[in-house]
Amino acid sequence: MLEGREALFVERLSVPGSVVNITRIAGRLPLHASSAGLVLLAWAAAELREQILAGPLERYTPHTLGTRAGRS
Repeated sequence: MLEGREALFVERLSVPGSVVNITRIAGRLPLHASSAGLVLLAWAAAELREQILAGPLERYTPHTLGTRAGRS
């Protein structure tokens, strides 16, 4: 769920052999740093999207978005 500028994870589902998921129940991640957060960001108010995408965007892995344009 959207909480400020973060995704709050209230449940975590996975199946054997799935991609590693670093979330924890009741854990939080910035919206740009998880697939669930990116979905919430896509549907958030335009003002919030602009604030977050203006950066800075911390990179947690080599695959985390680091700029508005992508992984740069």
